[in-house]
Amino acid sequence: MKTVNRIGFVLLLSISETTLSAQPVQQTSDSTLDPLAAIVDADPMELARVVRRIGDNAVIERLEEDKPIEVRIAAIRATRWMRAPERALAALAEEVGSRDCDLAPAAARAALRIASELTADELATREVMPEQLRQARALFAQAAKNALLRPDIRLYAAQTQEALRAAGVP
Repeated sequence: MKTVNRIGFVLLLSISETTLSAQPVQQTSDSTLDPLAAIVDADPMELARVVRRIGDNAVIERLEEDKPIEVRIAAIRATRWMRAPERALAALAEEVGSRDCDLAPAAARAALRIASELTADELATREVMPEQLRQARALFAQAAKNALLRPDIRLYAAQTQEALRAAGVP
């Protein structure tokens, strides 16, 4: 009986320590105030909800170099849920070419997802001229040939520029 009580006590102690250590920690970083960066698990439904609330322009602004990396990664993940995600392709292409070990792979995956879902009809519906995406396609083609980039990122870039070509981008 004494052993059972000790086990119960140790279990209770470990549970209470876990509960105490799981309390939220006060963070002072500006990125914790950002609604996109606050989505810790990158839940697609939550990202979509926040993007609808803050708008496409706010997502694109969060891709800028002067933003904290947590905010930029959150914005990269959120680009898929923009009303006009093709607007983010040029910024994503620049991130792909940056060789940043966190941002480049995330940007490459996001860009491929966006480009794969684009069609010429969809672009026409949103009144986007395919020529407007020419620069982004050229940047992805350049990244695909850049031997300094990781092979997986080059592959994503090549697939993205091919998907843009299939959507009618010259």
